[in-house]
Parts: sequence; structure tokens; C-alpha cells
Amino acid sequence: MTAYESGFTDGEHQAFKDRRNHIRRTRPELPLQTAYLSGWWDGYTPRSLTWLLHKDPQPYWADRESEIA
Repeated sequence: MTAYESGFTDGEHQAFKDRRNHIRRTRPELPLQTAYLSGWWDGYTPRSLTWLLHKDPQPYWADRESEIA
């Protein structure tokens, strides 16, 4: 499995977990540095318009900030 495929799979799994918890993250605007991160965000990106519009997006760094606090 390539790094992109591994990232895609992990992104999909995280998307389903976040959907259950009513969280939607925004993709970072900066260019993604690794194939894993590109795959992760491609796997995470909503494919359903109803999910995309379900909740306001949360910044991609918000989880890490709440872990520190």
C-alpha cells in the first residue's frame, strides 16, 4: 500500500468518526507536503452534499489546540 492509499484510508475512517460526532474539518489552504497528507484529506473530503452542509467547519488544527488546553 502506498503512502497516499494509507492516508486515504485513514482519512475515510476519521471522516466517519467525525460524522458521528458532528464535526467537520476544513482542509488546510497551504500545499500538503506529503503523499500521506494528500491522501488523508482526499479520503476525508465529504462526498455527500448533505454532510458537507450539515455543520459549520472546524479548523483542521482545533483538535490539537483542545488537547493542549
